[in-house]
Amino acid sequence: MQEPLLEQTKKNASVGKEDAEVCKRIAEEGIMEFKIKIEDLSFGAGNAEQESEILEKAFVETAEFKDILTGRFNVVIGNKGAGKSALYDALIRARKPNVFIVPISSMTGTVEYERIFNRENLAEMDTDNFREYWKRYIALRTAYAIKNYQAKGEASSEFDELETEFEKMGFSKTLMIKAGMIAPEISEETFRMLLEIIRDATVDYSKLLSLTDRLAKKWGIQIWFVMDRLDEIVISNSSAQKKAVEALFVTLKDLSVYKNLKPIIFLREDIYNNLEYAHVDHFHSVTRNIRWDREQLLLMLVKRILSLSEINSEEIEQDSAEDTFFKVFENKIPNSRAGNCFDWMCNHLMDGRDITLPRDLILLANKSRDDQASKKYNVSTGEIISGKAIVKAHTNVAEIKLKDTERIYPEIKELIPSFSNELVKEEYGWIKRKSFQELFKDRDEKEIENIIKRLIDSGFIRPENRTNPLSSPRFEIPYVYKTALGIKSTGRKAQHKAE
Repeated sequence: MQEPLLEQTKKNASVGKEDAEVCKRIAEEGIMEFKIKIEDLSFGAGNAEQESEILEKAFVETAEFKDILTGRFNVVIGNKGAGKSALYDALIRARKPNVFIVPISSMTGTVEYERIFNRENLAEMDTDNFREYWKRYIALRTAYAIKNYQAKGEASSEFDELETEFEKMGFSKTLMIKAGMIAPEISEETFRMLLEIIRDATVDYSKLLSLTDRLAKKWGIQIWFVMDRLDEIVISNSSAQKKAVEALFVTLKDLSVYKNLKPIIFLREDIYNNLEYAHVDHFHSVTRNIRWDREQLLLMLVKRILSLSEINSEEIEQDSAEDTFFKVFENKIPNSRAGNCFDWMCNHLMDGRDITLPRDLILLANKSRDDQASKKYNVSTGEIISGKAIVKAHTNVAEIKLKDTERIYPEIKELIPSFSNELVKEEYGWIKRKSFQELFKDRDEKEIENIIKRLIDSGFIRPENRTNPLSSPRFEIPYVYKTALGIKSTGRKAQHKAE
């Protein structure tokens, strides 16, 4: 018999006072006592741009976030839906001694650098053109932020020079404002002025960067300029987008001479992996990859549940998180031997790289709630959402995920219909290496290998041999894509054993 949660909490010496109080309230009163009805239950949008309020209550402080705060990393990469923007939002709200954080991309609306490039003839722009624009934009945003920051009221010749430079650009003398350690958002009017200045080649942008760096050193601070939404640069032109991102990395290397200016950029993993910038390997040691484990994913959902209640979910013990989850979700999946419905949800959303994305899990939770509210499935043990609702919702979520995958990896979109045939269905989603020749009869061996690589990289297939994936004798389509394609998984184990 499982030990009562409250007793576990008392015995756990590592649990803080606040944690213990949270666990006590959950154990004694139960989540149902907080009167969460299914019509009020929400897990959020799963999109940081649309849920700043819920993130303040339900943000999970992962190892990645703590690592970013150390200042050791300049690049944060993750799949679309992995929570990059949530980390970005948390970072620009963070308070770190002697660090002045300057967000130079907004969370909503058209991203600023998209507006920088949209007037240019993109087909004629090369890496050096993009590189110059990046330098100008970063120089203007960081310099403008530092000129509105006051440290101990110190006057300095560098600051006077900076003010003079901005006066030349048409800005009036700025009243010094203490802005804490986060640069305030700039107005639309200010951004439009900066946008015009960016096209002025007579401005000494190197001088702006130098003055900003010297001021930061004099005031004993570091300036972290933070960038997100880089996948939204010139969406209409993938070639130009690639050049723009590669040019940004060149620019970051150029700016490394300014020791008090530190970039932190958030970038989709597939874009990072496809960069052809010759020195991108210089960034590998300062790149942090976002990965969520089971416990973090569970905590994320539970914090979102608790954000609707009076419970302070700032910190919560893992045992209490599981206890709370199973007060909302029935721990039973129809026609499944899965012993834990949360594990079933994670496994059935996992792609071929063994990645379960927070956004997919949030979507499944919301769709399950919607289906339960609509169909009113019986839940005999008192939970709010039945296992049947989870299974029904999974089909819809799987279809959405497949479409998202096709959008993110357009190079595999034309390949996917080939896996809806009887050959793949008869093998329950398993594909032998030699079967690819039957699926793509008009392709030679080199092209087949390239197809397999693209499918592995996108997570659409999982190689049986993880050490040498391209040489794997067999590949499996993950549950989530099998569901979207109408491929049954029943019989896979028996078939696998017979091989």
